[in-house]
Amino acid sequence: MVKVLTLAEGASFVKKKIKESDHVFLDARDFYFAHPEMLEDPVTVVDAENKPLYQLMFATNHCGGEIVVKSKMGPSSGFWHYTYDIEPIDDTMLKRANHFIFDEIDEYTYAITRIIRQRFPEKKLFFTDEKAALFFKGESQVSIVEEKEAEQIRADHPGDVMTVVKDGDFLISKDSIRDMTYNSLQMMNGMLWLTETASYGEENPDKKLILIKSHIGHEGIAGVLRYVLNKLEVIKKTGQELYPVVDLGIYGEVNQFANGDGRNVWDMYFEPVSEFSVEDVYNSKNVLLAYDGMKTKNPYLYEQDILADYPGLIKKYLHIKPDVIDFCEKQAAKVVPQGVKNYIGVVGRGSDYNMQLSGKLANYLMRPLSGEEILEKTSALFQKGGYDGIFLATEDDKVFDIFMRSDLKDRIFYVEQERINYDPTDTSKRFLADIYKEEKNRDGYAENLRYISIIYILSRSAALLSTTLCGAAKIAWGLSENGFDYMDVPGIS
Repeated sequence: MVKVLTLAEGASFVKKKIKESDHVFLDARDFYFAHPEMLEDPVTVVDAENKPLYQLMFATNHCGGEIVVKSKMGPSSGFWHYTYDIEPIDDTMLKRANHFIFDEIDEYTYAITRIIRQRFPEKKLFFTDEKAALFFKGESQVSIVEEKEAEQIRADHPGDVMTVVKDGDFLISKDSIRDMTYNSLQMMNGMLWLTETASYGEENPDKKLILIKSHIGHEGIAGVLRYVLNKLEVIKKTGQELYPVVDLGIYGEVNQFANGDGRNVWDMYFEPVSEFSVEDVYNSKNVLLAYDGMKTKNPYLYEQDILADYPGLIKKYLHIKPDVIDFCEKQAAKVVPQGVKNYIGVVGRGSDYNMQLSGKLANYLMRPLSGEEILEKTSALFQKGGYDGIFLATEDDKVFDIFMRSDLKDRIFYVEQERINYDPTDTSKRFLADIYKEEKNRDGYAENLRYISIIYILSRSAALLSTTLCGAAKIAWGLSENGFDYMDVPGIS
């Protein structure tokens, strides 16, 4: 995006001048697109008399923090070609409020205000950034206010104010959804996510295909399922006749499923999500790109994941391959003791969920219960009666050890697997998937097939407990045929 600098904030030496106009942000963007060698240098905006007014500076669109950027899981469009009258714009977000408060003037907040003014002239727009006065002079729909006035606007119009913050590391949450708080990059993704297209050939000219594509990075099978299922639901909600295709196979990416050979992870375990294949999409004429990776800036995908009804999503969209189902059923028959019908499923997720994170992520990551805490909950539930066994699903060696030294040890069954003794003081930011993919002789397909079978056995339990809100708990809940008699999963129950 293009940021605004005052002359005092900007470079003292002027290299490039552009004229002030109502499309100055697009002029600067086009200049940077044409001259990437200038991306680190600001351009100076001048008036009709060649007098410097302010500077504009390019800033890369980052989706997420260091880990997400490094693993390429957060692709975002650079929005290099949009105009203020581009179609089709998804104006769903813009309809949610009648008052908008922007913390900063930049290329995207200016674009958002232009689009709102064109489509919704009755809506009120406010900036708490004094630099916005450079772009809105004598316009009744846009006001420059102090933060104290902004707070009063929120108080006077509860539930009708959307706040667009300037924090690039802003993390969406249930609270921010309720308060209608986003940043400008999320807003742009929300408006323009269906505008960027590609043509890979001449096939299927009468169909509009949409490509679900991402690097997998540190995500496991539960993360893959969450991403695809939520994306399918967001696509469905557009009301358009779109044909999704899942491509989760990028040559050279070493993940826990494949050693960089480019296999499509989705096709390993699940049926295609439409009548079209990966080969079809890369030979089709009309393809929507919709830049939504595993870690995305599309607010619809954020919201869908946070508020998702996984039983409903799985029923609508997920078709597991017959050979995978067959493996799961055989695994369940082997693991669940004969005669055990009403067992408690326990997700003992620990390991990397205990990693040391700093800044906002330290508060954002839901810390899991300790092994002792989840054992206490399991013991209390088991003692109430009605259960004849406990299925323990954990990759954490410490959690496993705590359970197997308890009074419940003779009632516990589990799938044999390698377990990790994760050091909670480790600051290397290695996820469990990173540890797995470092094992050169590991059979990624077989290991994840086993993991799917663990989720399958969890889904057949009578009660479900979990140390935290993790993918295994979410998908087990989604796969459960008739729900659970009792469920204690943070963030769901």
